[in-house]
Amino acid sequence: MALAVGTARAQQGRLREAIASFEAASRLAPDNERLRDAIAPMEAKAEAVERATAGDVNAVADVCGTPCQDVVDASGTAACAVTWATGCGETPPPPGFTGESTVAELCRRSCAVYVVG
Repeated sequence: MALAVGTARAQQGRLREAIASFEAASRLAPDNERLRDAIAPMEAKAEAVERATAGDVNAVADVCGTPCQDVVDASGTAACAVTWATGCGETPPPPGFTGESTVAELCRRSCAVYVVG
């Protein structure tokens, strides 16, 4: 169970939560070297993301009425590449953005893992 939760959290870009789940899974399966070896690189990436996005906030509260983090949680960080026009159709984008603005531009904090790469 902890492994599945960790995988979901990693796909959502919630690396600290994923690490905690993977560490719990590793304690339950101490012989799983692959799992144990995956934690250190994820820790390094989480630190890099935190450094690169320190102080960043989402430019908007929501995308088409859905909070930024909920958009990423539902679809994973792949949602960060979607444009406003693709995701919201003819709904006008927020001031300062265009239909070609991506979820990553609108929701930089929620898309931090995607933005940092």
